[in-house]
Amino acid sequence: MPLFKIPINWEVYGVMEIEAENIEEAIIKAEDHPYPPIKDNTEGSLEVNFELIEHLNPGVEMAEEPLLTNGILNIRCPKCGKFLHRTETDGMWCKNRCYNSEYEVWKAVQESMFLRDAVQNSNNLRRK
Repeated sequence: MPLFKIPINWEVYGVMEIEAENIEEAIIKAEDHPYPPIKDNTEGSLEVNFELIEHLNPGVEMAEEPLLTNGILNIRCPKCGKFLHRTETDGMWCKNRCYNSEYEVWKAVQESMFLRDAVQNSNNLRRK
């Protein structure tokens, strides 16, 4: 059975104890401080980094179909850039809840794809 490298991203959090005169100074110091020990993972933050799969697995080409495994779509949210998800009960949605309904998500995706295709077609015409 072949072995594949699947790049993943997730959020972790920790706690820093910072000596400072006030909270604002503590925040500024924290931003320049080395990473704290990992306290825990942020629940639900794990996602596959689809952009790196082909790079890490030479000879592998991702399918052109928009639906990928575990309900993660190969379509990014037009507002935040995260991969969209799809479930039978909730339909299509963004983890960051950028839209109030599946209809709003779908409409935004269609508009962004239309604009992307229009720009691509315009660039192709200029080359000719």
